[in-house]
Amino acid sequence: MRARRITLYRGMTGSGKTTMLMNQYRSWIEEGISTHQILVLLRNRRQSQLWKESICPSYSAKLKLFSYFGFAQEELKKYWPLIQQEIPWMESHRLEPVFMTIETSQSLMGRIVDEHRRRGRLLDVRAAQDRIAMELIHNLSKAAMGNVDLERIGEVLFSTQASQEKINPLVYGEMQAICNQYMEETFKKGVLDYGMTVYIYDRYLRGIEQYREILQRQNPYLIIDDLEEAVPAEVRFIHDLLDGTKGSVLSYNTDGEVTRALGACPELIEETIFPLCEQVELKICHTSEGNLHRLGYQLKNHILFHEKSVNMDIPNLEWIENDLRSEMLNSMGEKILSLLKSGVAPGEIAVICPTMDSVTAYTLRHQLEKAGYDLVSVARNKRAMDQVYIKALVTMASLAHPQWDCYTNPEDVAVTLSVLLDLDLIRSQLLTKEIMKNRPYQLPMVENIDETVARRIGQAALKRYELLRSWVMNYINGGIQDIEYFFQKFFGEVLIFLPHTEKQGSLCKQLIDSAGNFRMVMASLGDKDIEINRWFIDAIKKGMKSAETLEEIDHKRHSEQVILVTPYTYLSFGYQKKIQIWSDVLSEEWASSDVKELTNPHVFSPKWDRDQPWNDDVDQYHRKRKLGITVNRLMNRCGARIIVAQSLYSKHGYEQEGILGVELWEICGRKILKS
Repeated sequence: MRARRITLYRGMTGSGKTTMLMNQYRSWIEEGISTHQILVLLRNRRQSQLWKESICPSYSAKLKLFSYFGFAQEELKKYWPLIQQEIPWMESHRLEPVFMTIETSQSLMGRIVDEHRRRGRLLDVRAAQDRIAMELIHNLSKAAMGNVDLERIGEVLFSTQASQEKINPLVYGEMQAICNQYMEETFKKGVLDYGMTVYIYDRYLRGIEQYREILQRQNPYLIIDDLEEAVPAEVRFIHDLLDGTKGSVLSYNTDGEVTRALGACPELIEETIFPLCEQVELKICHTSEGNLHRLGYQLKNHILFHEKSVNMDIPNLEWIENDLRSEMLNSMGEKILSLLKSGVAPGEIAVICPTMDSVTAYTLRHQLEKAGYDLVSVARNKRAMDQVYIKALVTMASLAHPQWDCYTNPEDVAVTLSVLLDLDLIRSQLLTKEIMKNRPYQLPMVENIDETVARRIGQAALKRYELLRSWVMNYINGGIQDIEYFFQKFFGEVLIFLPHTEKQGSLCKQLIDSAGNFRMVMASLGDKDIEINRWFIDAIKKGMKSAETLEEIDHKRHSEQVILVTPYTYLSFGYQKKIQIWSDVLSEEWASSDVKELTNPHVFSPKWDRDQPWNDDVDQYHRKRKLGITVNRLMNRCGARIIVAQSLYSKHGYEQEGILGVELWEICGRKILKS
């Protein structure tokens, strides 16, 4: 089908919208249009990977596939000298900006938060330093994307509080002061994080007439997938670009957005983009079994509007019911094994849990591995130290650089020794006590290890320990290097020879890249080398999040294994599985609030009524709205069967009656069984 000038494909999840966009892309190429003339805006790296695999084999030329943030970043690199002429407060004059990774920005903000807390600020805030840092960075990003004055963030948040008389207004002033210092130390020196990249592109570069002419000339054709997830700054960009394109095709999911908490504003899209388009309705869902498709629609309306529906007997909806959560997890594992033995391929099963937790992952992985199967945890922005090879790199860096005076957790040392020396945890803990007898901590010579401990560890393990100690001593004697050099050397000379290194390689590369970015940013801000090394190690240990790696978005690997995933990641990565197992449906975490102690992403939207206070009723509405959209879209991406697992008691031992479980039971005419 040849697209009209601006065509918008509207349809539910799985209705073929992306296929229509890809077909139009191929059609344009066959007409002789260059790939350099077609700008494709996608949501994430996973989507970009899928587009490349679907399109690139046919064409040798490079595709212009970007997220809005990625496109803004590339444009700032190209036109930075032009931007600096437009920003009077920019102190640094360089050829291009320095971009911070999420790890670096979080660490820098955490350092500023720590500085202010030592001065007696934010004392009324219960959250830990790393949590506060993340929330403040989120505030800056959401304000930038929502076109909110960055120096009024605290004011906007306080003004929407329902019970202002119970809140200390100084907290929001102190929060704003921290954000201002963060901007002062970074943005004015040309060091940009996610939010400021969008802010400068939207406010400054797009405001230059010369640039707008170049933009239109270089991108005469435009494709946008998942338009419903676009943030306000992106919507303004799309609106302006559409005015001059020769051809544009867009897709919009009528099931609703899943990233409102990240800034999506579908109301603004319908108001500004829809009138420009000729709309094509796609009405058939190709990715869901019919009963599940109907149940998803009814469940969404039941959650949102309390619509009464006939009790539905869904043959491909199964139930796992237990009193205790541990029993539920064991039952889930047994069910997965039963499915596998019946002939279901591992890659056709997804376990969907409201939040990633280590107990679920460990229990299911242990059961599957005993039967010869694997479980892949697909999580976005996990704690870096939760990855065992990252833990080993960071812990060994601390031990090999005593002059950095980094705190070393005995548990981290024990886990590291267990991995590096192939020891059980009990023996590695004994060896850890020997290492920690003296300060600074160091690896003792074998002859200095307590004889009883040495006998428990065994000669074979002691030989491996001596090789590790020799490597560390040779490194120290060779002269101290920057942290990323140590990571590269230790990975290339030690970790590379351990089992499963191929699965951990991209994680280690991510850490090395993050360390390099951290050094570049901190050096740009005038910090000394030894401080930079110590700060990076401390930041990782305190809970710095890791960005997703190529391994984590490797859909080929995920298509061959059972996956453990959150609802958001399942949908944003575009998974399509025959069997979904929903864990903990009675948990409130399925309908968790987006509002945290110092942040509320909804109030930064241009469609938010600033005179409306955020109270419990408003919060409940948004929780239900997010849940309704999520479960409907999940059911529209399930090809055969959904298995619903519940436990009457939570992991903390409390009786639970979460929204999802209750609504499911009601719509199916069942009753929650109570002990």
